[in-house]
Amino acid sequence: GETDLLALSAARRTQFRAARIGMIFQDFLLFDELGALANASLPTMYAPRSERAALTARASAQLTHLGIPAATRAVDSFSGGERQRVAIARALANDAGILLADEPTASLNRDAADALIADLVARVRDDGKTLIAVSHDTHLLDRMDRVISLADGHIDAPAAVRIA
Repeated sequence: GETDLLALSAARRTQFRAARIGMIFQDFLLFDELGALANASLPTMYAPRSERAALTARASAQLTHLGIPAATRAVDSFSGGERQRVAIARALANDAGILLADEPTASLNRDAADALIADLVARVRDDGKTLIAVSHDTHLLDRMDRVISLADGHIDAPAAVRIA
C-alpha cells in the first residue's frame, strides 16, 4: 500500500505486522497444552483490549469454517492436518490483508491439501487479500497468479515469473 516499511521504526514495523500480516507456519507453532480456540486467539495478546472480543469471535468462526471444533481438547491430541487448520485459523483471525504461508499443505493429505488450497485462494480473491506462499506443492503453485522460482538462492530465469 502506501506504507514505506523501511522508513518505519522497529516498533512501528512490529505494529504493522501485527495488524496487517497473518502467518501460516510450516511447523504450526501452537501451544500444545492449549485448545484450538486459545491457539487461534493468540493474536488477542497483542491487540488493544477493545478489539479482543471481535478477534476471538473471528478466530472461532475461522475454526468452524475449517472444520475444527473450538472445544477444550488440547491441540497435542490433534492430527497434523487439524493442527495446520488451527494455525491457519490463527493467521486469519486478525483479518490481515497479507497472508504469508510457509509450506501450508506440507502436513496434509492430498484431499485436505486441495481443500485448503481452494479455500485459501477463494478467501484471498473474495476478500481482496494477498497470499505469499513458499511451497513445493505443484497443486498450490498452479493456483497462484504469479510464481517466482528460486534455484541455489537466485531467481531461476528465464521462466522465473509466470502470470496465470
